[in-house]
Amino acid sequence: MLPDVPTLAESGLANYEFMMWTGLFAPAGTPRTIIDKLYSEMSIALTSDSLKERFAGLSYETSGMVGMPPAEFGAMFRAELAKWTKAMKDLNIRAE
Repeated sequence: MLPDVPTLAESGLANYEFMMWTGLFAPAGTPRTIIDKLYSEMSIALTSDSLKERFAGLSYETSGMVGMPPAEFGAMFRAELAKWTKAMKDLNIRAE
């Protein structure tokens, strides 16, 4: 989308990894039927042409954008939380 902007690797940041994601969370104890319904409806919305057009107007890449199944999202979220918690500890970053 920005052909004249160098990639991170071209800028000298080798082995840099960052994944941007957005998730929908529900309160603990939400019934599975509700979780499944939310997942189903969000998957439909994420693949709709109108949403893709809206995101394209915001320069947001939508190729491959689909709803991640709840169990898979939970595992990904826990892995991301662990990774960034460790990074903050390793870099001695503290909330103020």
